[in-house]
Amino acid sequence: MVSRSMSTRALPVRDCRQLARQVRQADQGRRAVRSLRPRGVCWLLRDRLPMTLQLLLADREHRLIRSGPGLAVVDFPLALREQVPRPDPATRRLARLDTYWSVVVFALPAATLVASAVAAAMPAGADRRFAVVALGLVGVAAGWIALLLTAGLLAAVLGAWNSVERTPDPAAHAAGPLVSAHWTVSLFHSPDPDGVASLVEAVQARVAELAPGLPRTAAGPRRGTELLLCAVDGITTAAAEANAGRLPDALLLPTQPRLLAFGDARVDLPTRRASYPARGIFLILGGAAAALFGVALFAAAEERRACAARACPGGGLGRYPDALQYLVGRLFPFAGDDGLAPATGDVRVLGWLVSVLGLTLVACVVVAVGRHIEFRGRGVENVYEQLLDERNAKRPTVGIVTALPEEFAAMAALVDNRKDFPVAGDRSPYVLGAIPSHTEGEPHPVVLTMMLEAGTDLAAATCTNLARSFATVNCVVMSGIAAGVPNPRQPDKHVRLGDIVVASWGIVGYDHVDQRPDGVWLRNGMPQPSTLLKSSANRLRVAELEHRRPWERELDRALAALPADFRRPDDDTDVLHAAGRPVRVVPHPDRAVSGHPVGRPKVHYGLIGSSDRSLRDAAVRDGLADEHNLRALEMEGKGIGTASALSGVEWFVVRGISDYADEHTTGTWRRYAAVAAAAYVRSLLAETPPLEPRGGHVRGHA
Repeated sequence: MVSRSMSTRALPVRDCRQLARQVRQADQGRRAVRSLRPRGVCWLLRDRLPMTLQLLLADREHRLIRSGPGLAVVDFPLALREQVPRPDPATRRLARLDTYWSVVVFALPAATLVASAVAAAMPAGADRRFAVVALGLVGVAAGWIALLLTAGLLAAVLGAWNSVERTPDPAAHAAGPLVSAHWTVSLFHSPDPDGVASLVEAVQARVAELAPGLPRTAAGPRRGTELLLCAVDGITTAAAEANAGRLPDALLLPTQPRLLAFGDARVDLPTRRASYPARGIFLILGGAAAALFGVALFAAAEERRACAARACPGGGLGRYPDALQYLVGRLFPFAGDDGLAPATGDVRVLGWLVSVLGLTLVACVVVAVGRHIEFRGRGVENVYEQLLDERNAKRPTVGIVTALPEEFAAMAALVDNRKDFPVAGDRSPYVLGAIPSHTEGEPHPVVLTMMLEAGTDLAAATCTNLARSFATVNCVVMSGIAAGVPNPRQPDKHVRLGDIVVASWGIVGYDHVDQRPDGVWLRNGMPQPSTLLKSSANRLRVAELEHRRPWERELDRALAALPADFRRPDDDTDVLHAAGRPVRVVPHPDRAVSGHPVGRPKVHYGLIGSSDRSLRDAAVRDGLADEHNLRALEMEGKGIGTASALSGVEWFVVRGISDYADEHTTGTWRRYAAVAAAAYVRSLLAETPPLEPRGGHVRGHA
């Protein structure tokens, strides 16, 4: 049923002609017209109605959408073609003419010429001139048909060559099935680049009116029609094409021709490797044909030489056509050889070898064609898989915050499929990617960012911006370096350089206090860290008890990908000094007692202190640690926890130890500590089930 908003007066032909002229005059208008009117089977002819008539038909079928100066033509999915509203016979006839346009253009000139020839020949009683004219008209008609058929044959051969030899990506073949299954914008004309979004919204609104509850294809719900496609070649201006690609939910699909996808895709496809296409088959067939012609030359020469020396029954195969016919008959038994027989044993052997070659070629062609059919069939699934991956990548569920460039580089080395993603109105740098989850095949879509400077306030601002720009983020993880709290008197709690401290107990904002006459008291405590990530951390502790430390594998992988200055420094540089004067070196507890693996970080779990103070005083450090039972000290965790809680997302903090918060602090261990923290974050997320998106949409590109 046609909705009230669509029951407007149809455009007259004059207005459609004016709109077609505007489309053709756009900077990419001719490309759009060629896309809307593709070449037919005969290649020389267009497959659809002229532009003016197409706009007229689209308007009468309510597929022409206008928004300001812009217009769009949307095509129905194949499943809805029979439901297209065609209220009057003229529209139905126009639609039928559009369907058979190439056939009409192919047959009408030839039929007209033949009819004219018949009319010219009928009164040709005694005058031969009419017969000559009739014969000429028939010849022109035959020439027209031969020209179109030859062009179609050449186009088919070239198309097969390009399809098989020059498109190794199966997704490139998926445009046809995708267009058949989804609503597709075949023409998109927006003279005002700023009106692209409103025109897309108008198309989506029209689609919702034409078919509420978009249909499923015969393949079932895993190939739904929950998205709108747009032919890139059908966009009439370069500015509109660029702006359409920047829309928040737009994705460019790797098809030929190119397609933009708008909307969402809820698909669940198994990950399968695509087979290789039948590449090289034309080269094999061409080489076999060349070899056959060459062998025929040799066979004819050999037969002539033998028959010159002695009499040959039947004359042998001395003529080249006879030799070629004989070999073709051996290659393809159904071709026949008219009883030709060679006079020499060498040519008989060649005939047997050619028979073997024929069997081999048949097997190669069958296998290659079968694999190519499979290849093309999987193209659509590959596109849906990529579409799902891209959709997930643009809807991250985990945000990772770093404060320093070395922390960002270390974490980025452990994020898969990294892609820069600037966000309009947000000056923070963002990188989208993925990190494996506890469920195989369903990685966490993550977004990685870096603060402009260190500090709790900037950490809170960065976390707030991330949660606002990526409204699907459900958890924020802080990864970076911190100062460790050594405790040589209690070796099991002793923190060394390069170790990892996990804030499983939370963050202590030790500067957020009430100053009273009777002492200093902490104010309201921090929100608790993510219970889900705490559970994942507990699973990693269990794994360590079983002598499995997955973060060490991730650490080695990151160090192999990063420059050499990220590697672990010599243990001789890990020097602990006592508080106060004179300067005195304190020996570390024995590794066997403290539980520190040789050349590896030890992981500690507990409380981390956070404030805007950069400590360089061992005495103050020890006092804070004793008062609050701290394992490390840093400058961002309090801001991350507070901003995350206010934004409605969970949070967690992981730190690598780079110094001891004393006056002897250097930058020797900073880079390795950053990599150690990043390795643990990746292992932590790998133990965490996939998170559901928090909701909302990602803001547009910058």
